[in-house]
Amino acid sequence: MSCQSLPNELLRMVFVHSVRERHKKDAPSIAISSTPIAISHVCRRWRELAIAEKEMWATFSLAEVNEWTADLLQLWLDRSRDSRLSLYVNAYMDGVPREIGLDLYRTWFYNALESLLTTTQHRWQDVFIEFYAFDPDDFPDFLKLRPSPNLRSLAFGACAYAVSLPIIGLNLENATNLRSLTLIGEALLELDTTPLLPNLTVLKIENPLDHVDGLSIHSLQFFVDFCRLLPNLEHLRIDGDGTSRDAENANIPLSAIAAIPFLELPQLVRLELYEG
Repeated sequence: MSCQSLPNELLRMVFVHSVRERHKKDAPSIAISSTPIAISHVCRRWRELAIAEKEMWATFSLAEVNEWTADLLQLWLDRSRDSRLSLYVNAYMDGVPREIGLDLYRTWFYNALESLLTTTQHRWQDVFIEFYAFDPDDFPDFLKLRPSPNLRSLAFGACAYAVSLPIIGLNLENATNLRSLTLIGEALLELDTTPLLPNLTVLKIENPLDHVDGLSIHSLQFFVDFCRLLPNLEHLRIDGDGTSRDAENANIPLSAIAAIPFLELPQLVRLELYEG
């Protein structure tokens, strides 16, 4: 049986499966060569089915950009229509090819991020976003994270290389259905606007630093106060670099160790402390 003999409903299921059953890092990139674009260019029938299948365009990654990325991203957002979005955004401003230049590359990235952050946060469902740059002054005003109740899982980190300071705050005021949260590096969390998060059962903190001040999730009092908002937390993990599993050589930040006796987490069943 050839592909052309498959019913439309089955083909559309295959299309969605081709992008959904992947790790976020392997999600289709916003590029002309990506899976959704390739599928939509096989034949007229496949193109019509692909464009009509909004779920196929609702999972994507943004890790490398060029002058066409912002327009292509808008194409993805238009075709995904009202679907919940699963995103992987990894924005590093180092390693930019010399012939492009940092200023131009940064402009391309910001053009893409602006539409993503200003018009779609109410649609976010599963999101990984890690953003680094050389200077805090590089970051425009629209870089603010205020996810909605549709958010189910979030991994987030953003800081400036040169000074190792967090420069984008995370506001969870409306993210009341959040189930899993990963904070990376010097991620800032706006505690004064954070409500009780009864659905959050998994909290992971990667690469925490003791020197970050009281606004950080990694300071003792802040960490304790935040955990009080997580009455049903089941899994807490603090991981120094995301790779080490050697307990004998662990070098856990002091704030993490000091906080343990003060935590009131009646549902906690799994506690992991790692650092390379």
